[in-house]
Amino acid sequence: MSGVEVVGLILGIIPLVVDGLSSYKETINAVGSGIRKRKTIETLCRTLTEHRLALRLLLNCMLQNSGCEIPSDDDDSGIQTMLADSDTRQAMEDYLGSHYDVLVGAFEHCEQIFRHLITKVARLVPSIKESSELSSILEANKQSEKGWSDLKARISLTFKIKDFDKDCEKLRISIDTLDRLQRLISSNHQMAEQKPSRRAKKLATALWRMRNYAEDLYLALFKRWGVNCHQSHEVKLLLEDRIQELGNPPNRIRQKQDLPVQAFRLIFATDICAPNCLWHESMVYIVGRDQQDSGCCNSPNAGSQGAAGRKLRVKINVPESKPPVEVAEEIKDICSAIGAARNNNRHLTFALTKDRRIAGSKTATGQLKPLASTARETVPLQALLQPGSTVTRVGGGGGAPSATAVRMSPKTKMYLAWTITSNFLQLLHTPWSSPRLCAETIKFLHSPQDGADLDRAFMSMSFGPCPQGAGATSQGSVASPDLPLREALVELGILLLEIWHETTLDKAYPPDAATKRSFLERRGCAFAWLEEDRDVPVEKYYQAVFHCISGSVMNVVSGVPTWDDMRFWESMCESVIVPLHSFSKSWKPSQ
Repeated sequence: MSGVEVVGLILGIIPLVVDGLSSYKETINAVGSGIRKRKTIETLCRTLTEHRLALRLLLNCMLQNSGCEIPSDDDDSGIQTMLADSDTRQAMEDYLGSHYDVLVGAFEHCEQIFRHLITKVARLVPSIKESSELSSILEANKQSEKGWSDLKARISLTFKIKDFDKDCEKLRISIDTLDRLQRLISSNHQMAEQKPSRRAKKLATALWRMRNYAEDLYLALFKRWGVNCHQSHEVKLLLEDRIQELGNPPNRIRQKQDLPVQAFRLIFATDICAPNCLWHESMVYIVGRDQQDSGCCNSPNAGSQGAAGRKLRVKINVPESKPPVEVAEEIKDICSAIGAARNNNRHLTFALTKDRRIAGSKTATGQLKPLASTARETVPLQALLQPGSTVTRVGGGGGAPSATAVRMSPKTKMYLAWTITSNFLQLLHTPWSSPRLCAETIKFLHSPQDGADLDRAFMSMSFGPCPQGAGATSQGSVASPDLPLREALVELGILLLEIWHETTLDKAYPPDAATKRSFLERRGCAFAWLEEDRDVPVEKYYQAVFHCISGSVMNVVSGVPTWDDMRFWESMCESVIVPLHSFSKSWKPSQ
């Protein structure tokens, strides 16, 4: 038996077990070790009773919201009959939508806990010596001539007290899980019925504009590469918080971000082994936009001292970032422009114009500050999440790098989760996030001596010398990635789980080596991981991950949601980005 019907079995078997345990407790002497046994049995009976109440309240809530009749509290047989009815199940499926499988999985997990407990209770009913099937136990008890009194007389326990305590803890965790699910489902339906907050709408509009700028940036770069300069060109787009629509950002984000409004930080690079190699970090400012177009973002003076003023061990020679007062010239060949500026002891800062053109402004290199080192190696996030990884880390907590594996600090996790989630929308459905935003495609600057700088995550794109069809069509539009919206959300939720647990999904749930996991299999593993007893994410982090994996942020859209539906953007901000931002404010940076 599976599905919601297992709830009826659990509700029916709990009174039998509680009564049997209570009768057995009375046979134990209240002296010596017997006192400990009696208290342990009392704890389990109380936990079972609380568990039954939580299940019953959750079931009543679902039945009522589904438009079904609620049986009386003492009518266990009636509730089992109702849950077995196909009309009732269909009504609940219609109400729960995409959450149905999640909740059924939680119920079935409860059944597994009870089955595990029943195997430790020998000779539970007269006609069954040892059985773990709840339905068989219930049926046999009904057929027993003496009924429950016979059950109470025959029950005996064959397990250790320590195992008993473990069962109590498992039941407590299961109650907490069901409570979270109940509140999330309730809030999700309220969210679908209510209009998004003004805060979420404002943030969604600002992120939408940044997404359009990111798309324009790609198209502008696509047209500005030479033919015979290098075999290929790589552009690293740093994942930074460019929006302050949530009010004052957390201290950590405010200190780490030196990115003014409407600007991207890029690193232009070629093969470092080539004789004419290129490595150039620069701001790309958005210019030529009217006041209405930029009204939802920060002011250009919002930047702080910037990367040059921080004591980072992974550094690039760049001047202090300031928006160009005026654009000197249009750039038609990026490599040639960077080389010419370098030959004249100038640093080139870029600007993206309204007509998708790249222009440049040169700054005297005398403004450069002495820096410790230049790191041109990169390391993917996936390498940092491998068990036993010895990739050193800097940033996100200070201190000297270590040659041994070091866990991320909570501040680092939250900053990384926040910037990745914000950039998920900023880069949504653009070539920058192709093929997907995941641990393999998110990278960090790294050097063997100084380690990986976790404060400077980036995504990379490669451009050939003649980039025909490398992500843009002949008409100059952006070719959209093929990953469906629901799958992209699930991958984001998986990425947040991987950051929280500091390991990959495949390490936590090893796949069959012979086959590649399907989307539904990855989603199922992600749900199982989210509900694990160990290291459960805090509530707001859990909420953000749940909404991504379940796809509930798409429920506000009737029919099949699309990438460009503003209702989805607003729902994403309300359910995922705002909770993560709210939680990240509680983490203060190290002094």
